[in-house]
Amino acid sequence: MISAMRFSIGVVLLLTAAVAGGAELAIDLCGELAPGWAVILGREFPGAAGQLAINRENAARRIAFDYDFTKGGAYVSAGCPLPGNPAIKEVVVRVTPKTDCMGALRGVDSTGRSFLQISRRLAAGATVDLTLKTAGPWGGQWGGKESPQGPTLPWRRVWLTINKDQATPVKGTVCFEKVTAIGDKLTKPDFAADSFKMQGGAYVISGDWSFTASGATLVVNGEIPAGESVELSCDFPDGCGNLVKRLTLNRDNLPEMISFPVTNPRNRYVIKLTAVLSDGNTVSRDVVVRGGKYAAVDFADAPRTSKDIKNVRFGVCTHFGYRNQAWSDYRARIDEIVQCGFSIIREDIPLEKKDDGKWHMRDYDLEWVGYARSRGLHVLPIIPMHVSITPEEFAERCEGLANDGKSYFKHYEFGNEPPGGGEYMKTLGGTWNGRESDGKDSPWIIPLVKTFNAGARAIKKVQPDAVLIGAGAVSSANVRIIAAGLSTLFSGIADHPYGYSLQAEKVPWGDSEGFKKRDGLVVGDTKCDFRGFVKSYGNHFVRLKRSDLSLWLTEYGFSSFRFSGKNEKNIYAGYTEEAQAIYTLRRSLMTLGLPLVKGSFVYDYCSDFNDPYGAESHFGMLRYDFSKKPVWYAMQRFNRLLAEAEPDKSFQVKLDSAPLHPAAMKQWNARKWSDTEITPPDELSLECVVNPATSRQMVIVWNSHLCGRELNNRAAALTITGWKRASLPLVALDLITGRSFDLPAEWQSDGSIKIPKLELDDNPVAIIRQ
Repeated sequence: MISAMRFSIGVVLLLTAAVAGGAELAIDLCGELAPGWAVILGREFPGAAGQLAINRENAARRIAFDYDFTKGGAYVSAGCPLPGNPAIKEVVVRVTPKTDCMGALRGVDSTGRSFLQISRRLAAGATVDLTLKTAGPWGGQWGGKESPQGPTLPWRRVWLTINKDQATPVKGTVCFEKVTAIGDKLTKPDFAADSFKMQGGAYVISGDWSFTASGATLVVNGEIPAGESVELSCDFPDGCGNLVKRLTLNRDNLPEMISFPVTNPRNRYVIKLTAVLSDGNTVSRDVVVRGGKYAAVDFADAPRTSKDIKNVRFGVCTHFGYRNQAWSDYRARIDEIVQCGFSIIREDIPLEKKDDGKWHMRDYDLEWVGYARSRGLHVLPIIPMHVSITPEEFAERCEGLANDGKSYFKHYEFGNEPPGGGEYMKTLGGTWNGRESDGKDSPWIIPLVKTFNAGARAIKKVQPDAVLIGAGAVSSANVRIIAAGLSTLFSGIADHPYGYSLQAEKVPWGDSEGFKKRDGLVVGDTKCDFRGFVKSYGNHFVRLKRSDLSLWLTEYGFSSFRFSGKNEKNIYAGYTEEAQAIYTLRRSLMTLGLPLVKGSFVYDYCSDFNDPYGAESHFGMLRYDFSKKPVWYAMQRFNRLLAEAEPDKSFQVKLDSAPLHPAAMKQWNARKWSDTEITPPDELSLECVVNPATSRQMVIVWNSHLCGRELNNRAAALTITGWKRASLPLVALDLITGRSFDLPAEWQSDGSIKIPKLELDDNPVAIIRQ
C-alpha cells in the first residue's frame, strides 16, 4: 500500500489585484455543473424538455444544454447565478451551438424582474459571445417590481433562452463555454493555492488551479499507464458531511476539471485528495486553498507554545518520577508538552533528607523542573503524604520543598488522593466517601485535616503568595474535609472527576435518593451532569462560608485499553483512541464555561506501561512508543485556540432546533451507580466564549451523544444575537480535524444572525466571529 506521500510544491497561483476600468472577471469556466446551474422548461407552454450535462469534445469539458420541442412548448432556458456585485455592468456568455437555433439572454435583476434580449439566430458550430447589457435593448421585461428605468443592479442571474423556431430543428444542443462579467471596479477572486504532483509507481497525478467569481477550478492532468485508470476523490470541507467530488481518470480523458465553492476570502479550505490506483494502492495528500483574508481568522494553525499561554488553567499530568522507559527522556517529553501548548504540568515531587538534616528536593527533580520552567512550563508539585508522617514532620517537609522550589513553583497540591494513596483510610479506619453508618465523619478526616493545615502554615511562612490546593479525596469527602476545618490558607480544592465508563458530560455523582443514602449529602444535580457537579461544589463553598475557594480538577481522562475477555468488569471502559480524543476535548470545552474551575489536568501525558489490556496503561496522550494519539492533536488545537478563552455574556446563542432520529436515542447504554440510573446525554452543547488575547468571539457547539459513527450527522438551527458587525458567511472550525468550512447564515430584521443548518457529527465545532 502506498501511503500519503509528500511532493514538492509548484507554482503558487495568487489573484488579488483590483481590475482596472472595463476589465473582465470570469464567473464560471463551464467545465463542470457547479451548484446553481438550472433549466426552466417554459411551463406556461407545456411540452418542452431540456437538461444540462457535461460535454467533452477535443479534450475540452463544457456544459451542454440539450433542448427538445418534439412534444410542444415555446421556449426553454438554462443558466447560472451571478455573484450579486453591483459593479457588474455587463455579462458575456460564450456559447457554441451544435445546431442552428434562435436564442437570447435573459437577466434577472435584484428585484426579481426579468429582462429579455431580442432573439437572434445562432449558427451551428459558430462560437459566439452573447452580451447582457444593463442599458438594453430589451425584447421584453416582466415580473418582480416595476423598473421603468431598466434593471436594478446587481444582476442576480443570467439565462440563455432557446425559442422554438419552425426554420430550425426541434431539438439540439448548445454548449456553454464561459460566463464573464465586465465592470469598472471589479476585483478578481482573492485566493491562492499550490500546484501539486502526487505519484505512485508509474502513476502521476498533477493539478493546477484557477479562480472565478463562483469558486475554484482544479485542472487535473497526469500520466496513467495505457489501459489503467485512477479513481480520484476530492473531499471539500462542507460541514461534517463534506462535499466529495469524484473523477475517473485515464490516459484518454486527461485533462479533467473539477470545481469547488471557494468564495469566502476569510477562510482557508483544506481539500483531501485521494487517488485509488488500478492496482488498489492509494496515494493521498492535502491541498490548501487560502483566501486573501484568512490570516485574520485564528484557525489554530500557527504554533503556540507554553510560553505563549498567559494563564495556567489547562495542564497535563506526568510521571517523570517513574524514570522508566516511558519517562526516561524528560527533555523530549517536556518539549512535546510545550509544543502541545499546555501551560502547566502536575507531578509528584519526592523529598529526601540531606546532610544538613533538612528535607530537600532530589537533584533529578531540580534538574527536570528547571528545564520545564526554562521552556515556559509551570509545574504543580504534589507533596507526598502518608499517615505515618506526623503533622509536624509534614510541615518540615513542606518548608523544605518551599525553600527549594519557591523560584519554580507558584502552586502546591497536598497529596495525591491522600485518603487512599496516603493510607489514612486503611490505617485509621473509615469509608472512602468519609461517611460512617451513623452519619458521622470517618475517623481519618480530622487527622488528615490537621496535617493539611500544618503543611499550609509552613509553606505560607516561606512563600506567602503561594496557591495551596488541598482535599483531594472523593467529592463527598472533600465537602466533609472543608467542614472539618480546612485552613483558610487553602484557596483550591482538588477533585478527580473521572467518568470511568461514562461520556464526558456525565459523572457518577448526583442528586438522587441512592447517592443521598450513600453519602449523606449531595454533590451534583439530578442529571449527573458535569456542569451541575461543578456548580454544586460552588453551592457547598457558599454554604460552608468558603466562597474564596476554587475547584482544581487535577486529574481526568479516558483510557484506550482493549478488552480481553477477563477485564470487562473493570470500572473503566476501554475507549477507542478517537473517542478518547473527542471526550477529552468535550470535557475541556465544558470547563471553559465554569469559572469556578481554576485548573483542569488531563491524565496523563504518556502511557505508563505496555500492557494492551491494562486500564492504567492507556490513559496517555502518547502511546508507549511515544507516537501521538488523536487526543494529542485535539488538545494542541484546543490550547492554541481556547486555552485562554473565557465566558462571554455580550452575545447569546439560541438553539432553534436540533431534532434527533429515534435511532440516535441510545438509552440502552444507561449505567447504574448507587441505585441511580445515569443515561447518556443527547442534548446539543453550546459555549459562548471570547479569547481576551485576540478579542476573538466564538460559539463552541458539539453533539453530547455517545461517540460512534453509526449515524451520519445531526442537524441544528441556531440564532446568534450580539454579533452585529460580523462578516457572513461565518467560518466554522472542526476542533478534531482542524478543517474549516463556510457556514451559511442570514441577517434577521432585529440584527441577529440566523444559521439555518449546522450539520454535526461527533466532532466539536467552533463558529468563529470574523
